[in-house]
Amino acid sequence: SSKHHVIIMLIDALRSDYVFNRNNSSFYLKSIEKFEENGKALSFKLRCHTPTVTLPRLKALLTGTIPSFWDIIYNYNSSKLELDNILIQYKRKYPENKIVFYGDDTWIKLFPNDIFSRSKGLQSFFVTDFKEIDLNVTEGLYSELNQMNEWNLLIVHYLGLDHIGHAYGAFNSFIKDKLNE
Repeated sequence: SSKHHVIIMLIDALRSDYVFNRNNSSFYLKSIEKFEENGKALSFKLRCHTPTVTLPRLKALLTGTIPSFWDIIYNYNSSKLELDNILIQYKRKYPENKIVFYGDDTWIKLFPNDIFSRSKGLQSFFVTDFKEIDLNVTEGLYSELNQMNEWNLLIVHYLGLDHIGHAYGAFNSFIKDKLNE
């Protein structure tokens, strides 16, 4: 049916031990457990091949292919994704459905104007921004939840956790705060 509403929430650098290790209470994302218990969310543990930068990882998620090391170079100058992918397949199956996106601007470069009905791409390389970029994504998410008749698939891509990890490592007070956020 084309009446469905699906939200894909990608939290860049969300480590599996933040989601699945309930014994690590300081760095355990409790909110996901609540959604899973209610049948409102599914968590998956994925093992990534290198390189683990944004463009190659998105290509792998969307196309099912293993990226090459050349994709590291292309990460800084992304262009339209020409390979078959799940968003193209979704639009083929449900051509009248609308896809909306908020987050890492790499998505906008991969799908320049042929997939998203509405989008807001945010600069992903401003790595000292731990807060504003995610607040903008959340603002877009809440805005879309108030107009659900305007979309069928909403994709949000959060970057703050990744930025903190690059700056301070995986276990610090900034990470705790971000997981609670």
